[in-house]
Formats: sequence, C-alpha cells, structure tokens
Amino acid sequence: MKSIAIMAAMSSLFVSSLFTAGHTQSKNENPTQPQYSQVVERAFQFSQGIPADFKGIEYKVVVRYLPSSNWPESQLVFVADNSHAIRVTEYRLTEGTRPISETYNEVLLQNPKATLEDILKRVSIEKVERAGEKSAKGLVDQLFTLSIPTRMSSDLCMDGTTYELWILTPSNEIHASFSDCSYGSKTLSIPIIRWLKAVQTEFVRPMQR
Repeated sequence: MKSIAIMAAMSSLFVSSLFTAGHTQSKNENPTQPQYSQVVERAFQFSQGIPADFKGIEYKVVVRYLPSSNWPESQLVFVADNSHAIRVTEYRLTEGTRPISETYNEVLLQNPKATLEDILKRVSIEKVERAGEKSAKGLVDQLFTLSIPTRMSSDLCMDGTTYELWILTPSNEIHASFSDCSYGSKTLSIPIIRWLKAVQTEFVRPMQR
C-alpha cells in the first residue's frame, strides 16, 4: 500500500476543504436546520490560521473525537512554543452533560425550527489544562514520523469513533478526518489510527454514565 509523509499527505484535502468552505448558501435557498457538524465546530472552536495567535508558538496539533458508544465528543490541543515546551489542553463535556449528538437530536425532535444557538444553550464545555508534557512530547514527535496510507475503505461505520486531526503552523495547515473503519479490517494496524487511539487513552476522559 502506497503512503506518503504526513506533512504532505493531506495537502490536497486542505485545498479541497478551502473550496468547500468557500461555498455559501444562495440568497434564494430556504434556511435549513443546523448541521451536527456546525454544532460541534462552534462548541470546540479554535483559532485557525491567524498569525497573531502564533506569536511565540512553533505549532499546534488539534485532535477532535466524535462520539461512539463509550466516548463522548472531546478535543485535545497540543501547543509547542519556540522553546519546544508543550502544553496540553482538553476540551470536554462538563460532568453530567450528555453527548452533543444526543442533545442535537433531542432539540430538533422537540423543535424542528431550533437554531444553532438553541442547541448550544444545552451544551456545556470545560477547558482543562492537562499534565504530562513528557508523554505529550513523545506522542507528538511520533506523529511527525508517521505516514498516512491513501487507499481508504468505503465501508460505513455504524458505531465507530470519527477522528479529526489538524496540524497548524504560522503559515500552513493540514486537516484530515478518519474513522474506525477508515482502512477496513486493517484499520487497527494502521499507525495513524493507533496514534489517535493512544492519544485518546492517554488524555481523554471516558464517558460517565
């Protein structure tokens, strides 16, 4: 299976994402219900590509986890400053808050005309600075050595986690999305998937029921 280095692997996806983001709703189109992805983006938003936010920063690595049966939505941000020190921040649902996917479905079932703000009122996110700089540095260093296979499976995941990964520097950005069936039966042996799961195990709090 052919693979290419991570810092070049997803460049075409980034160009594609810019094209998609540039598409705006026509004035003649009727307003539609908020998309789940829009709710998650607003709940876990972070600055992207803003030079002022990179003052004294070498890079950011952002990993976002979308829900499965055992894990709610969450996001980790690794920030390395110019002295190579790494800070880890976890963005997670406040204790007792239901997964965003459940809240999203419930609100729209009760009120099909609900707005993005109506849904976000029911979502509570807390920001937690995490210890473990040594393990974080080891994981990030490992990330930069990985390659991403580009032959992906067309299988659908019924209850798998979806992973979103951003790598950002003051002038460049990579964004990739994976799932628990990205590479079919071989998924668990793929290095980037193993890395995403290792980060989740190390830094993300499991769902409390």
